[in-house]
Amino acid sequence: MPDDARSGHTLLVNSTYEPIGFLSTRRAMKLLAKGKVDVLECWDGSYVSHGEQGAIAMPALMRLRTRAPHRRSPPRFQRRTLFERDDWACQFCGAKLTRRSATVDHLVPRAHGGKTTWMNCVASCLGCNKRKGDTPVEKFDLHLAKRPALPTARHIWAADVRGGWHDTWDQYVSHI
Repeated sequence: MPDDARSGHTLLVNSTYEPIGFLSTRRAMKLLAKGKVDVLECWDGSYVSHGEQGAIAMPALMRLRTRAPHRRSPPRFQRRTLFERDDWACQFCGAKLTRRSATVDHLVPRAHGGKTTWMNCVASCLGCNKRKGDTPVEKFDLHLAKRPALPTARHIWAADVRGGWHDTWDQYVSHI
């Protein structure tokens, strides 16, 4: 199985080609068996054993045959998505972050009533986070590289899909 397909993710789009989210291999196969989706793209050289039908090409992109109602709600806060949103860089000093060195800094510290939200949190290196401590960002001597914002679908999905990114996904999620 190619490295890109190891994650076993399939992008699901609505009948109107709006991205809905990623599916596990198991969920993708269930929808396929029930005839609810059309396969638009497959991972190269990757197959899924499927009982009597033998090997089926691993789908990378599937479209629902009928439109499903899909609400866009603010994404749930997740550390990994925050680091993707901030490009794995400290928002104070610009240092490149790793999984070990990355910390979440609250602009309005929790000690001062700050909440863990997309607009109040940024990626920070351990040094800057310790230096800032529970000081509100307005009183801190370093400035933010960029203002916090909600993560895009690309940030969210890039944080979830750790195995690879299929080239065809760009046209569906890059404009969101």
